[in-house]
Amino acid sequence: MADYSLETSWRPVEGSFGRLTFTLHNLSAEPLSGFLLCYTSETRVAGKHVCAGASLKRQVAHFHEFLPPEGLSVPPGGRWRFTVEGLSREPKHVTAGVKSAYLTLADGRHLPVDFGDLMLEGRDGGVSPPLLPPGKADEPYALLPWPLSLGLKAGDLPATLYPAERTPPDAIEALSQVLSLYQRLYSAEDAPFSLSAVEGGRRIRFVAESSIAAFAYELRFTAHEIVLSSADDAGRRYGLISLAQLLHGACADGERFKFPNFGTIADQPRYDWRGCHLDVSRQFYPVADILRLIDILAWNKLNIFHWHLTDDEAWRLEIKAYPALTEIGARRGPDEVLVPQLGDGAETRAGHYTQDDIRRIVAHAASLGVAVVPEIDIPGHDTAALFSLPSSSTGRKRRTAITQCRVTPTMRSIRRSNSPMNFSARYSTKS
Repeated sequence: MADYSLETSWRPVEGSFGRLTFTLHNLSAEPLSGFLLCYTSETRVAGKHVCAGASLKRQVAHFHEFLPPEGLSVPPGGRWRFTVEGLSREPKHVTAGVKSAYLTLADGRHLPVDFGDLMLEGRDGGVSPPLLPPGKADEPYALLPWPLSLGLKAGDLPATLYPAERTPPDAIEALSQVLSLYQRLYSAEDAPFSLSAVEGGRRIRFVAESSIAAFAYELRFTAHEIVLSSADDAGRRYGLISLAQLLHGACADGERFKFPNFGTIADQPRYDWRGCHLDVSRQFYPVADILRLIDILAWNKLNIFHWHLTDDEAWRLEIKAYPALTEIGARRGPDEVLVPQLGDGAETRAGHYTQDDIRRIVAHAASLGVAVVPEIDIPGHDTAALFSLPSSSTGRKRRTAITQCRVTPTMRSIRRSNSPMNFSARYSTKS
């Protein structure tokens, strides 16, 4: 628990986006004076605003720095309150208030400040309606996404699923990869597959069928076996994932989900591009989290990982010829070149991906049929890059990016094309 706490409330005001009220409580045993209050928030103060009880000293995107009235001293147990009217938009949720906060003292120290949700004034919040109707499936089978067509009859739950005799090595490898995926996601659960025959299990027979579309698969359930038909590796992988989902659901929640004994499933993706976007510029995620996200995408049969690596807030990609991009551009904090942004407090936060990290992530994604599409946001949104390499700026308008950083046509095409790209470290830098 910090020695200081910040409460924030919002009140609607006709003709504007409302008024914010900030209350800083001094919970320490010493009076507080000669300080700045710094916080980050999605609800930004607009250029034209009215502030009572404080003055806005500096604002950079989500970062705000407020100065109390001259000579203010907050005694132990006391509080300082100020209001701001003139916001860039109306907050819509309790999370639209303060995301992080700290005090900067006259001697340069930065002290953490606790904070809570944004409170609502002058209006009955009521009960929020459900964003989505409750999920409901007419068939008792655990499948995501729901297949194109399905006609099944539930039956006994097999102990496990295993490949039939004389299964080709590439199908065995595909089954092993999906088994590893399952064990990473559900490490405490029984494995859905075995690589060898198991009493009480059911065998899977793999059939290559050229008439089936790309990425599609068919599953036929009989009393003795399951036939998985596909035309390519992706369709076979999706069929195996569906089998793992079916067995996992039936084992984990037998009251709701069953495993089919007879019938067929035919599935084909509706869209070629089935992606997920992750912005690591504003919020950095370690490599382990990226790998797990890719596992989750593969489990849900998504095939694109759109990776937003650079923006105004940070540069996260190692370029060996320009180490300043990550030495400076991947760090945010009170005493850093880049100021704190959403979630950053009194401590410096830093993080970037080395080229070896990138290669590891791309290889992992490729093994699961997920293409990595990097977003290198230049020449727009280049604050982190230009602060790291100030000589790259052309002057007042800052319209150019890093002219010294040699970008291949492959990377330039990302901004012009929506087709999946294999991001296998195919960028070049000056040696």
